[in-house]
Amino acid sequence: MSTLFEPDVYEALQPNIDKVLRGQNNITEVVLSPFNGAKRYAQLSFINKPLFDGVEGFILVISDVTERKVSELKLLEDKDNIDITLRSIGDGVIATDLEGKVTFINPVAEHITGYLDDSAAGLEIETVMQLRDAFTQETVVNPVRLAIKENRVVEMPLDTTMQTKQGELLYIEDSAAPITNKEGALVGAILVFHDVSQQKAASQRMVKLATEDSLTELPNRVLLLDRTQQAISKAKHDNVQCGLVMIDIDGFESINNNLGFLVGDKLLKIIAQRLSHFINDNETLCRSSGDEFVILLSSIPDLHYLSEYCTKILALMEQEWHVDNNDINLTVSIGISIFPDDAVDAYALYRRADTAMRECKRKGKNHFRFFSNEIEARLASSFRDEKRLREAINNDEIAVYFQAKVEGISGNTVGAEALVRWPQADGSMHYPDSFIPLAESSKLIIPLGKQVLTKSCQQLVKWQEIDKNMSISVNISAIQFKPSLVETIKQLLNEFAISPASLELEITESVLINDAQAIDTFDQLKALGIKICLDDFGKGFSSLSYIREYPLDVLKIDQSFVRNMFNDKKDLYICKTIIDLANNLDLKLVAEGVETQAHADKLLEMGCTLFQGYFYSKAIPASQISARLS
Repeated sequence: MSTLFEPDVYEALQPNIDKVLRGQNNITEVVLSPFNGAKRYAQLSFINKPLFDGVEGFILVISDVTERKVSELKLLEDKDNIDITLRSIGDGVIATDLEGKVTFINPVAEHITGYLDDSAAGLEIETVMQLRDAFTQETVVNPVRLAIKENRVVEMPLDTTMQTKQGELLYIEDSAAPITNKEGALVGAILVFHDVSQQKAASQRMVKLATEDSLTELPNRVLLLDRTQQAISKAKHDNVQCGLVMIDIDGFESINNNLGFLVGDKLLKIIAQRLSHFINDNETLCRSSGDEFVILLSSIPDLHYLSEYCTKILALMEQEWHVDNNDINLTVSIGISIFPDDAVDAYALYRRADTAMRECKRKGKNHFRFFSNEIEARLASSFRDEKRLREAINNDEIAVYFQAKVEGISGNTVGAEALVRWPQADGSMHYPDSFIPLAESSKLIIPLGKQVLTKSCQQLVKWQEIDKNMSISVNISAIQFKPSLVETIKQLLNEFAISPASLELEITESVLINDAQAIDTFDQLKALGIKICLDDFGKGFSSLSYIREYPLDVLKIDQSFVRNMFNDKKDLYICKTIIDLANNLDLKLVAEGVETQAHADKLLEMGCTLFQGYFYSKAIPASQISARLS
């Protein structure tokens, strides 16, 4: 028999030969290499049977099973490849039988669920994967059950969470598919899933950044508009009113300027907390911009309720605020718009609440105001005027007139005040009172003021060619009174080679009220040698303290006192007091509103020698001042 097989094969068959000789039939498989070199798989059957009387032996039946063996090996190889693939892919994979019990779990699924292969085998799929709705926390039917029941691929619902064996909640996404054998019979299901918790957290962070104010963590304007539109839809259905209450802090910019942005930010966070405690559960508070908060009221009983509601907000905001050892007093301006009376969509409702709030500020602040069509029309007109004013500034259409300052005793013109005018296409002229407030509210006063300063300096150079002692004064708004003003004046002094002492800036006391930046600007201008005049002296509340604290050069008696000095003794005494005060403090003094010789004579008698007024000159073109000097 040893001649039938290769030595190594024969040696391997020795146990089988021993068994059959002991009377034990057995079967084994070997690989044979016939003479043609083609490898064949053979099944060897050892059958114990006496060969003849007295002689033991066995029958060896050799069957060629190559075709079957190759098929088996191919199936085994495919199974191994599938197993390796399922264990290697990045998703979790769990297979179950028809009863939904786990038959396979890959390493990724082990890591996600916390169940190892040996502990998961045979468990119900719901034990290994406890699925819940992320928002309602209700149990979600495992898609394996539906895949088996309905014999189809089943996706898992969105926002599904899974509790791991350790109790951690993860967001997962997955799908289940039925498993059938080669005959097409259903034998189980396979579930492929992955952990999307990090992606979900990132998505939630993105949504938060897009819809939440980073400082106060309140909803921002984007989220407010969305909720407002929802409230409008519900109000339509319920046949009720809803509305917006826009709250803007008065003078918040000065808090940032004087106390710093850190204090301002802390104050905003405290305000947000107080307002959050003030509102009801069915109301939404948002921070829509810097110092602006908006409350969405989803249901409004009547206007009386709104009035009381806003009155309470005013009282709440008037309380004293304490931030980093700073005691801060606040007032707010409130604008109100109502659906459906004022607007029928969220954006228009927001815009009209803003319109009402701005009108409230224009009317004096620390109050609330309802939107009206008249307000809208007035603001629309204001926007048109702003556009026209911007174009006029850009096109250098703004004119500068000058009113002479006259030395009363000699009658000589010793200076002039620059007064801005806005010529119109129809030949008419707009005066400062009609457009300076608009220029200030729109910040156009910055480029406008620079133009006036430049034209004034250009003209001063020409006048000083006639009279080297000629000076010029220019009115400066509180909005202009910033460090950039100092740089502008430095440039102009260098460009036109003007003596700083011949340029005078006229300011009102509102420029200096509690504004550290303005005070610093004041000091820098004085260091340049610029003269500073306090305009409208006597009308403010703190004029005397400013004279004491700031090195002013000139006081201007407000024209209302001069004009009525012969009609009201109080005005006469005020003029006399201001003149005595200025002379005693060695301050230069200018009286405005001098309209008659009697005014001039009386002022001279009381000790004032420098005048401005219609008695001497109205505001006139620069050429006429030149003629006077000549």
